[in-house]
Amino acid sequence: MPIPDRHCTTPVTDELLHGVVELEHTDDGVIPHRLPAWARNQARDPQLAMAESQPSGARLLFATEASRIELRGRATRFRYEGAPPRPAGIFDLLVDGRRTRQAGLEAATVVSIDMPYRTGAHTPLAQSRHAPLTSVATAAESRTDLNNPYAQ
Repeated sequence: MPIPDRHCTTPVTDELLHGVVELEHTDDGVIPHRLPAWARNQARDPQLAMAESQPSGARLLFATEASRIELRGRATRFRYEGAPPRPAGIFDLLVDGRRTRQAGLEAATVVSIDMPYRTGAHTPLAQSRHAPLTSVATAAESRTDLNNPYAQ
């Protein structure tokens, strides 16, 4: 007898996301931060804000009996005027400590930076926060670790 396909939506919380100091809750979801709000408010430097909000090293840790998981997200990519494009960020899926898959987000909000003049532009691209990053099969009762080891 087949098992019915049940869907469950779980918000990203401090208990699930590791490797960040704080989560900022927005209408579109959460933004992981490497610095707490009181430290970000002391130094309103755009380069510091860019570096501290990159999710490199953040880990979404949970145990599940699900045979399929889906993560939805938005990417921000930084483009330096006159320089080759930087690679897109990659998300690693680890099941029981072993990498089983990698995936990335196709579309992203692009922030252009002109280094000699210290100016920039913010260009959001069309991407629904409801668009899936990936869906993967996991073994029953496995510990799942989804992380982004590379800066966006």
